[in-house]
Amino acid sequence: MSCRGSIVQPRKERLRIEQRLKRLEKELRRREAQREVLQEAEEWSKIEAKEIALLQLEEDMAKLEAQEIARMKAEEMARIEADKMARVKAEELTLLELEAKAVARLEREEAVVQLKSEMISLKEKQKTLKDEIL
Repeated sequence: MSCRGSIVQPRKERLRIEQRLKRLEKELRRREAQREVLQEAEEWSKIEAKEIALLQLEEDMAKLEAQEIARMKAEEMARIEADKMARVKAEELTLLELEAKAVARLEREEAVVQLKSEMISLKEKQKTLKDEIL
């Protein structure tokens, strides 16, 4: 029996070692799977960070576009206002020119009336002089 006990011991030892080896292999697979899950989570985290950065960039671009549109609208409004002011000034200038022409015409008409009056007066004097001479 002593012989048999010595044979059983190595067999038990070998079974114990095999079981330990299986447990270690199982633990190794579990840790590898866990490491793969962690790596995948890190990759997803990187992808999400990139997506967030891309969304932020798109938001910034939208803000810049909105600012550019607002600037262009402000420039257009200023240009429209300047055009309106230029038209008003041109109309005022036209009215002033028309007024000046009307005043000049009135002055000419007054001058014509005065000349006619002077001519009538001169004709009367001429008639008086003719009468005196005759």
